[in-house]
Amino acid sequence: MARVVVRSSSSTGVVPLAAGMVVALATAGAVLVVALVTLAVWLAVRHPFLAAALGGSALAVAGGGAPVAAGLWALVAAGALAWRWRDRDGFDRAVLRRWRRSVVYGRRWRRAMVACGLEGPGEWRPPVPRLGTVHSTRWADTVRVHLLDGQTPETLAARSKWLAAALGAQTCRVRDDGAGAVTLELRRADPLSRPVPALAVPDRPDLDALVLGSREDGSPWTVRLARGHLLAAGPPGTGDGAGRESVVWSLVRALAARVRDGSVELWGIDGRGGLELAAGAPLFARLAAGDPGPGLPLVEDAAELVRARRPGGSRDEPLVVLVMEEITGWGAGLGEADRGRLDRAMELVLARGAAAGVIVVATMRSAPASATTWFRHVVRVGPDGVALASEGRGTPDRVRAAGLSDAGVAALATRYRPARREPPAPPVPPPAALGEAPLDDGGTAAMRHTA
Repeated sequence: MARVVVRSSSSTGVVPLAAGMVVALATAGAVLVVALVTLAVWLAVRHPFLAAALGGSALAVAGGGAPVAAGLWALVAAGALAWRWRDRDGFDRAVLRRWRRSVVYGRRWRRAMVACGLEGPGEWRPPVPRLGTVHSTRWADTVRVHLLDGQTPETLAARSKWLAAALGAQTCRVRDDGAGAVTLELRRADPLSRPVPALAVPDRPDLDALVLGSREDGSPWTVRLARGHLLAAGPPGTGDGAGRESVVWSLVRALAARVRDGSVELWGIDGRGGLELAAGAPLFARLAAGDPGPGLPLVEDAAELVRARRPGGSRDEPLVVLVMEEITGWGAGLGEADRGRLDRAMELVLARGAAAGVIVVATMRSAPASATTWFRHVVRVGPDGVALASEGRGTPDRVRAAGLSDAGVAALATRYRPARREPPAPPVPPPAALGEAPLDDGGTAAMRHTA
């Protein structure tokens, strides 16, 4: 009988091979999981709204199918529209800027940089300036850009027109941020092309942030009036925010609550015979109009007030805002002696008034070359109402003051007129100031002779 020998079919190499395959599959699975988690974290950090949309859609489809996902998207869209309607600025800060960074700039950034010749050396995928944070309004974007080694702000400024075209903007302005970075101010539309509607009167005006109108990016145009005098130069307008007087009335409107409670006093001199300040006359504690005669003592009283007050003033002393409308034409109506009196008083008020709580707000047709010496805020208004406003010697900003009709001024004066008080006693200057020598001439003389 033949003997049958049975041998095991397993081989010593089969078990290690199977174990190796299991380890390889587990490793690949772990790597895939890590990659997916990394991608999810990256999406959540860089594109949170996209990540939330994808994740929510996946959960909705998994839980209830396509109808549930469609209903979820409809609910999100309705909530976004309601948010945008109730708080446009907050919506723009939270949603619009992320959308424009991801979809608009992220998609075209490399192509735009290469088209403008801003790429670095390299044969395959050369480096380009890195896209940083984006802040958006309905009118403009500010885009932070990290430059490549060897690039300067001037490099991008020379290509500003190219950058505007490549990034879909009307204009592009380059601002140096230091430390190898710049900010691109990209204007997509112009909110200054139409009149700015009348603004609400603030209950507690901040003298370091008085809102007068709008900037070209749609943000509020604010003035730090407590820091110095203001000059509005340009043609008179018609009350729709297209003339220099719109700057004055926007300022008066911003101060109205303080005028009513007495912490701000308005003194006015109307060199156009009362044509400009008459509608708001009840708001002024003192008002001179017509020929130069009544206005000269008022300016001299302001100068005496500057002499009498200590620098910095006190909380009990009201801020005096001296509104001077078209003062430059007074030279022909004054004699030589009176012109000297006017010059000496104006020089003192302009030089030392801000420190003593006496602020000049003046208007004239054109700003003299010495305007920035005497006025901290200079606003040059064009015939279309768009103005260039600068503080100190900083770069001017395009702005537009809010409009206010004569009827609006009259209503403002009726509601916010100050309570009647006994006129203050004339200020008495310290003995040492009585013989004070006049300041050097030059500023006010230039103002007086400027047409």
